[in-house]
Amino acid sequence: MIKKLLIISVSAGAGHVKVAQALEKQAQLLYPGMMAKHIDMMDYVSAGVRTSMIEAYKQLIHRAPALWGYLYDVSDNEKKLSRVDRVIQMLNAITARRLYDFVQKFQPDHIVCTHFFPSQALTRTDSFDRGCPMSVVVTDYGMHSYWTACDADYFFVATPQVKKEVLQKGVLSKRVFVTGIPVDPAFFEKKQKISLKKEYKLTLKKPVLLISSGGHGLMRADQIVHAIDTTDRYTIVAVAGRNAVLLKKLKEIGSKRAGLVSVGWTNKMDEYMRMADVIIGKPGGSTVTEALMLGKPFIAINPIPGQEEKNVLFLKKSGMGYIAREKKELNGLITRALRKGKSLRPRKKNPAQRVLEIIAK
Repeated sequence: MIKKLLIISVSAGAGHVKVAQALEKQAQLLYPGMMAKHIDMMDYVSAGVRTSMIEAYKQLIHRAPALWGYLYDVSDNEKKLSRVDRVIQMLNAITARRLYDFVQKFQPDHIVCTHFFPSQALTRTDSFDRGCPMSVVVTDYGMHSYWTACDADYFFVATPQVKKEVLQKGVLSKRVFVTGIPVDPAFFEKKQKISLKKEYKLTLKKPVLLISSGGHGLMRADQIVHAIDTTDRYTIVAVAGRNAVLLKKLKEIGSKRAGLVSVGWTNKMDEYMRMADVIIGKPGGSTVTEALMLGKPFIAINPIPGQEEKNVLFLKKSGMGYIAREKKELNGLITRALRKGKSLRPRKKNPAQRVLEIIAK
């Protein structure tokens, strides 16, 4: 039995953190005697490195997505990735000493990484031994070589297709498990849509469109609201995440447009999703999985080249989602998604529980 479980994320994107938090919460529910601890690797590197890495990621995704896509594709190559590995190893040696010290002090029985940075940082070398098995949870519906550029003992993936892609990287089949992407245990609680709409004072007569801007609020939800039919057919709930400027813009629109509810950062996302008839947003792996668990149709907006494009492919193949490449397509896709939603059903298997049960064996 594992007594100490260390879960490590990186706050470069909200999805990696959400998956780690889901595993921590599920471990506390499933194994009360286990000490499960989640940390952000960025808390264990220098302040300058933390700020530059996170801000560089945000700016690249927001202002130069095509460049991100190019870097993503170019680096998905074993020879070129080996050069990146050497750079990462040098950076780890310089910046991650505090992380090494924490791991050795905490003495976990197992480490789970929801981002490739910590899994690469904690790979055994001549000068470092983490002292326990390590697992990697892939947080998207597609594979990239950076996920397997480590000595992880186990890999947990979303679908059989992703497992196939991991095996193509040379990982043994017995080390790869198809579990789904972990989501918060709240998504498996019994909550009624009608009761929630009454609690949040939403009309029962109109369909609810949920616009999710992501944890960092990088999607222009205000522009999406403007693109939606203004004939008062829907209740629109727009979540701005931690973007205070976006929240202010949404509230300004709401003062002139009936039926718009503006929300900032919330830990009740499962409830807003339950009330929704259609979810519109950034197709991060975590958000897509949350919609999947609740049986909600999803319309993807401006997917990030690379990982989010792979998530969109999954959405389309699974029959639960669409992509709006232009805002003028949105109203027609909403109509289709409302019809599609009538045939979708919630999923019952809990991915976080499955990951933990395998690790705990």
